[in-house]
Amino acid sequence: MRDLQTHGEKHSSATRAVLWVLGARQGDRLLGLVSVAILARLLSPADFGLVGMAGAVVAMVEVISAFGFDWALVRLAQPMREHYDTAWTLRVLCGLFICAVLVAAAYPIAIFYGRPPVAAIVIAMGLNSVIGSVENIWMAEFRRQSRFEPEFKLRMGSKVAGFLVAVGWALATHSYWALVLGITTSRVVASLLSYQLHQSRPRWDLSRRAELLRFSVWLLVGNLTETLRSRFADIWLGRNLGSASVGFYSVASELSVLATTELGAPINRALFARYAQQSGDVPALREAYLKISGFIWLIGFPAAAGIGICASEVVTLLLGAQWPNAVPVLQILAGAGLLSIVGANTHYVYWALGQSRFVTLLSIVEASGFVLLTILFGSKYGLLGVAWAQVFASVLVVLTNMFVLFRTLSMSPIEFTARKYRVVLATATMTACVLLMVNGWLGGRPAGNPAIELAVKTSAAVLCYFATLFLLWTASGRPAGPESDLIQTALSWWRVRAGRT
Repeated sequence: MRDLQTHGEKHSSATRAVLWVLGARQGDRLLGLVSVAILARLLSPADFGLVGMAGAVVAMVEVISAFGFDWALVRLAQPMREHYDTAWTLRVLCGLFICAVLVAAAYPIAIFYGRPPVAAIVIAMGLNSVIGSVENIWMAEFRRQSRFEPEFKLRMGSKVAGFLVAVGWALATHSYWALVLGITTSRVVASLLSYQLHQSRPRWDLSRRAELLRFSVWLLVGNLTETLRSRFADIWLGRNLGSASVGFYSVASELSVLATTELGAPINRALFARYAQQSGDVPALREAYLKISGFIWLIGFPAAAGIGICASEVVTLLLGAQWPNAVPVLQILAGAGLLSIVGANTHYVYWALGQSRFVTLLSIVEASGFVLLTILFGSKYGLLGVAWAQVFASVLVVLTNMFVLFRTLSMSPIEFTARKYRVVLATATMTACVLLMVNGWLGGRPAGNPAIELAVKTSAAVLCYFATLFLLWTASGRPAGPESDLIQTALSWWRVRAGRT
């Protein structure tokens, strides 16, 4: 009886952690979407492109600080104060170094793009790196304890502040500086809140640098290649097709990953500690992976497909009349988002097992493929060619990733497929149903109002997807899988809510 009670408490704790992180992420994303919807009407695609061009180079330099020291602290069995102090000191040193590099490189970067305003934007973003680096490293202690309410307060508080400043400045000036000032405000508020939320104060210390760097160096290389993959398009487009193309691509890319980063990332963030605890028990780790990835697939697959089939309405409603060229880009990138769902949960498994090197190799494979394909396809097909390059690079990395994952977790393709095939079939059925409706075969497509069209498409998609999914699950004898996990999670959430009342 005590074991059952302990298991229930652990499950409830994990559920609360996931809900807090999901709440923070989704709240952050909601504000982001509202911000984009407003700013896209006040600023031009070229304005977004200028900031995107600067941001791409800044991201390549900022990755120097992406050692993942907070993940290293979570993974340590018993971190001491010196670990926290050393992690903070290393991060501040990286922030100062990044700022110096960006200030020195600002004007050469502007000459490279042929856009003088880029220089001032790069310098401002360099200062942002210093501001972000001084955030209280002791916030990682909350994550170790699976307490994510403080992180919710920090992320939401900083996002609201950045949103208000960005929108206010855009209304007053209609300048791209609204985007930059919004980022600066978010980082300032986040740093201030981090010291209010945790009473411990970091001190200057480098005594544990070797221990932290051993784990983090491969994360750094992996983050470098991942940043190259994600931002190379902005650099290539800015150099060859101009700032407006960067604006179309960057905004479409942001919308296309809603189903991956906005669902998978917070769940993985909340449950990484659980993976680390089970790293010595492969069967338990395999089961945890199947459960968590199944839930991500269950929601992420139809969401990614839905973004693609509703791309026209999404762009029209969110961005306005200036952004029609973003529609085909979003439709293509939604396919890449769908492929990303397949591997959304795997990196955290490798990190828990101490296999950071393989995660880095995966990132190198994808980044190399994307850079090569971007140059080939972009030169011939322009903006849409760059989007297709992302899709084909994702196919390459998914195949490599899943082959290694099956061997790492001693998992057969049959076992994996048995948990996921119903989600894939239900998503395909949903997509076909909505496309038939769009083509008028079901005789129900409204005319002329994108809001009504989006509402009808979304309603039909949700109804068709869940009806198909649970029919397949019932026909299969209600086996263990994402459907049963969804029901169990909903019941756990209800018990948590009932217990508080």
